[in-house]
Amino acid sequence: MGKKTITKSGLMGIDQKEILSVAKDYQRKGLASRLMAKMEDAEKIKEFNCSGIASEISSLANQCLMKKRGYTTITETLLSSECDASGNPYIVTDDGTDRIILVHKNF
Repeated sequence: MGKKTITKSGLMGIDQKEILSVAKDYQRKGLASRLMAKMEDAEKIKEFNCSGIASEISSLANQCLMKKRGYTTITETLLSSECDASGNPYIVTDDGTDRIILVHKNF
């Protein structure tokens, strides 16, 4: 699994997950929800002495999915706040996302 972390909000023993994306041809078929259900195995999480999962989310679809699955926001960063010397954002998305969100869910 990921790594134990301590955040500014005082969360300890959280597994950090990198959320994968589903190709456009396979979206809206419940694949991401099924993958999340596998990662959210409470017994497995407790085996690693973790109390929950934290994830950094940049895609709009994953932001909606994680909110639906009960994850809460720890912090968020507007993409427009991180720019190069010319004022261009470092990250430009193709799905309309304007922020990266760090979320968590206790188990």
